[in-house]
Amino acid sequence: MGRSICLALLIVNLMLAFQVIEAIESECSACQAIAEELTTAIKNEKPRNHIDLRHRLDSKGQREGRVIDYRVSELRAFELLEGLCKATKAYRLNETVWRKPTATESPSDPALKRLAEAQSKEIQTYCDRLLERVEEELATAIREDGIDDIETLLCRKLSRACRPRKKRETARGTPEVQPSDTKGEL
Repeated sequence: MGRSICLALLIVNLMLAFQVIEAIESECSACQAIAEELTTAIKNEKPRNHIDLRHRLDSKGQREGRVIDYRVSELRAFELLEGLCKATKAYRLNETVWRKPTATESPSDPALKRLAEAQSKEIQTYCDRLLERVEEELATAIREDGIDDIETLLCRKLSRACRPRKKRETARGTPEVQPSDTKGEL
């Protein structure tokens, strides 16, 4: 009996520890920073040639295979997502918002530098975990070239890091917007 209680407590402690590891301060803002980096990467893309998969010749001397438009290729999605988390390392947590500091905001104090490094690792780790969860759906959306609003897709639909605000009625019967219980919701 005592062993089963100890085992149950151990399992509960491990589950709670795992939830702490998964947490990031201002999750919605961190997701928005990642979406901003992906938007920037897409805007800065250089035009590329189609991907030519015709390698063999048939009996008539014609090349067999197909040509894929780069914009809808898996290669494009992979290249966009590959360096995404490294690009987020410049972000810092400023109270409740993750943002890139300007060149004049570079910390000179050793304690602030350590804090900046810790925050850099924190957002990169969050980005890695986020992409691990939603990579397939995000890559599909990139390949379909139908992403109008990356932030909405990534942060509200796929990861649900930014939940919409909840509406409730006041005593007068008019709707009142209440912030959701999501961390980092502004």
